[in-house]
Amino acid sequence: MKKLTILSLLLALALIFTSCGNTASQAASTLSSVTPMGRWVDDDITPSGLTAGDYPEGLWQTADGALHYFEISAETRALTHLISSDGGDTWQPQDTAWAAQLGESIDKICVSQNGTIYATTYNESGVGLTLWRKASDGDAQKLEAENLDVCDMTRKLYPLNDDTLILCASSTQQAKQYNMLLNAETGEVAKTLSDNFSNEANRFAAVPDGALFVYMNESYDMTLNGMDAKGDALPSTGTVELENFPLASCADKNGNFYTLDEFGISRIASGGTLIETILDSAKYAFGVPSNSPRDLAYMQNGDIVVALSDASSNSTKLYRYRFDTALPAVAEKSITVWSLRDMPTVRAALSTFLLANKDVDVNYEVALPAGETSLSADDIIRTLNTEILAGEGPDVIIFDGVDYQSYIDKGLLADLPTIVDKTALGAMLPTVTAPFYKGESAYVLPMRFGIPCIFGSAATLDALTTPQALADAVAAGAVQASADPNTSEFYESLDSDKRCVMAFHSVDAAVEYFYGASAPLIIQNNAVNEGALTAVLSQIHAVCGHYGIVTQEESSAYGMSLTTGLAGNGATMVGGEFNQFVTASANSAVETLLSMNLLAYATTADGETDIDVRLMPSAVEGLYMPKMLSGISAASKHIDIAADFVAALLDAKTQQFTLGDGLPVTKAQLDAQVAAFKESQAKGEGIVGDATVNYDINALVAALKTPLTTNESVRDAIYTHADAMCSGKETLEEAVKGVENDLSIYLSERK
Repeated sequence: MKKLTILSLLLALALIFTSCGNTASQAASTLSSVTPMGRWVDDDITPSGLTAGDYPEGLWQTADGALHYFEISAETRALTHLISSDGGDTWQPQDTAWAAQLGESIDKICVSQNGTIYATTYNESGVGLTLWRKASDGDAQKLEAENLDVCDMTRKLYPLNDDTLILCASSTQQAKQYNMLLNAETGEVAKTLSDNFSNEANRFAAVPDGALFVYMNESYDMTLNGMDAKGDALPSTGTVELENFPLASCADKNGNFYTLDEFGISRIASGGTLIETILDSAKYAFGVPSNSPRDLAYMQNGDIVVALSDASSNSTKLYRYRFDTALPAVAEKSITVWSLRDMPTVRAALSTFLLANKDVDVNYEVALPAGETSLSADDIIRTLNTEILAGEGPDVIIFDGVDYQSYIDKGLLADLPTIVDKTALGAMLPTVTAPFYKGESAYVLPMRFGIPCIFGSAATLDALTTPQALADAVAAGAVQASADPNTSEFYESLDSDKRCVMAFHSVDAAVEYFYGASAPLIIQNNAVNEGALTAVLSQIHAVCGHYGIVTQEESSAYGMSLTTGLAGNGATMVGGEFNQFVTASANSAVETLLSMNLLAYATTADGETDIDVRLMPSAVEGLYMPKMLSGISAASKHIDIAADFVAALLDAKTQQFTLGDGLPVTKAQLDAQVAAFKESQAKGEGIVGDATVNYDINALVAALKTPLTTNESVRDAIYTHADAMCSGKETLEEAVKGVENDLSIYLSERK
């Protein structure tokens, strides 16, 4: 997919215009002094008096320039209708008595360009929809549309133009969809659309010759398609491929199509094939994790309006984005934030930080993007070392996967307590941060953390107190039923005496646990601890040998992204090994607690009615995973701004959510998440199973003492030779020597 950025276009235009009418020397002088102007700014235009918890039902601009906003009460289904004639500066409430008089609850609602309102309502009995038409100066009129009497859900209701409606409805009883173009005056069916139209066509936007929409096929490939007023395909569409599913869309009068996805707002020019990002989600309110975009409208003056649901306040927010030509395209002050891999918490903090610091730009540099295979972590880290030693490089560094100690030893990092807001630092959990302090100084601090835990019955866990004890128990126990989720054995519930002690699906999974359990011991005094390394490789060999795992498999394919609906908790990855514990083919499982979602999922375990949650067996005391390890370069030219960004990482707006990369490191936000989880379980909301899960987050946190900071270089070396050992290409002794040889250059570079 090709993308352009507005900034590159602005710079190009600046170069063209400043050189016109000048000699070469004059042009050079002008170019050095001209600053490209213009960037998007956002304004909160939320109408006053909206009720918390109500649901945004649509933004529509009519031909007269008025902006219509609809909201439906979550409790009563009552309708709120507001109109703004000045782009959102002021709002006028509209009389919605007509909606209350319909006698049924509104399902979907929309407005055509001439101001006519269309709505569907549903029968409280559960079956039967009704289509209504209300002109701006008249009463609501029932339209006799076919097939709605057997339908129970409106999937789409959209005005193709003033004369034609797109209506897609479905019937659960008949297991059928009714997708139609209707006469907007009478409700008569003008054309029947394909059976799968409502599944395949998403995010409509009216254009002068019809409507555009995102078409998604059975393989989830997405293209921009369109139809004319008769329902026939627009010839200029179908060639633009989209990578990210749009959360909302709209179009302007020239037929340009706008989409909002998790990365920002993009534009596809009418008849064009390029996708042009115009607003990066990291810099605006719609990118804050608590905000879920609901609708998008392009105004006649070029402004863009977004309706959001704000989970942090359980309310609706409306933001207007305006291109301000009086502002420089690039802020005068900027910092760079660097991480080896993409970190959701960084993106959350970016939105919080930039909204409060509109005169600052932040460049977030992800060194190893997802799917990148041409670069190695070692090469990337060497480049980072070179830049920082030269007094260049990023201002804020996220050290996950990078050995931070050498940077501290060389004096390359700033002392955080001397520059970061003390209130922000004081809100952090003491046991999580204590290992990183030397007296009053700390050069890196975790912004998130995870608790590696073991799940199982008390009797099972009492025997699994160390990595060696676990390896011995696995080797002496039953063989795992299957590591393949495509087999019935994978999901079969077994009696406890027939279950394996703990499932391991791959060499990688074994390395993940046994290396992690002893990681703080592997490198001692800048040298490989041969005894600890030998123990780890021996444990991996014992487990993989018992299960017949001889080479690496894609274990990630056996896991899943877990979403429970629990407030404040985003999607969490759960390994396939944990799934085998839940389906009762393993007696225990190790998984890192990164959100309350994992505890909710554990309640659904088939084999146990009483599950203990304890710290994972490890070779050191109180092992935990500090995440988002953040430091500031001592050579930063904007060290005060960098310090403010670290404070933004700790801000309640950032920490109140878990985003898949760790638990909140601030006590208040962690307590709030635990309380919300307990409340949801008590109410039976989200995932609630029959098993009792015995956990005490405060006790687990209080027991944390030893940080597990995964070193990518060390882990990769251990995995390479563990894989060779398990496949019979190396002996245990050869694997140990192989790891030592692989790490020799790395260790010499640390000195």
